[in-house]
Amino acid sequence: MRSTRPRLEVGRCPSPYGLRGSCRDKYWERSRSGGRGSSWEKGRKMFQNDQECIGFMTETVVQIEELMTILGETPERLPQSRVGQSREMLGSIKNSLHDYYYQNRSFTVRSEMLPIEQSRCFPAIQRAYYAINVRSNSRPNIKWISELYDARFEIQYHLDQLVRDS
Repeated sequence: MRSTRPRLEVGRCPSPYGLRGSCRDKYWERSRSGGRGSSWEKGRKMFQNDQECIGFMTETVVQIEELMTILGETPERLPQSRVGQSREMLGSIKNSLHDYYYQNRSFTVRSEMLPIEQSRCFPAIQRAYYAINVRSNSRPNIKWISELYDARFEIQYHLDQLVRDS
């Protein structure tokens, strides 16, 4: 007897109630391959010493400040040539935060971290990751500045504490 259930194609979501269209296909492919930031796909991005941790946080703060400088005080009036550049920069920042957070979010990985990374770097990146909710393909507006400022504040706060303690 033949099943009435349709056969699943590679890359198709098994649930008809889940996501729809190409977004569903991308989600399904990512989840089957271990996600965008899986540790077995790219290798864990754990730091070997405190200076690497401080360097990563400093680099992220500098990238955020560069983007905020490009956006200026009125991001709505940004010329079209700068819009593409700002979208790429925001996407780059979001991807680096996403990759670090998702590669290190499991409890077993966090237990292997350096004490400074565990107490300062990971919480800062986690809060910054959750602070940036704007889509990188949207038109720059005041929400971009607000969320970038929040993310920069989170990282800068923990970075200042880290430098002060060491």
